[in-house]
Amino acid sequence: MKELLKELHKFWTIAHDHPKCDVIHDKMEYMLSKMTDSELVKTLNDCSEEELSEIYPVVENLVEYHNKECAKQFIR
Repeated sequence: MKELLKELHKFWTIAHDHPKCDVIHDKMEYMLSKMTDSELVKTLNDCSEEELSEIYPVVENLVEYHNKECAKQFIR
């Protein structure tokens, strides 16, 4: 996950709508959706505020499409 966050940050600083951001977000969403609730909360707790802002669409999708209610606390 940390490697994906680093890669995302690189493209995010170029442009928030960079095509690679969507690809990375999709990978993250898949990975995070397979975690247990406790694993997911731990992973998101380990993210910095900046990282959370960059993965905001992923967190929203986890709640909306993957029934990961535990991620709601990370939606700002």
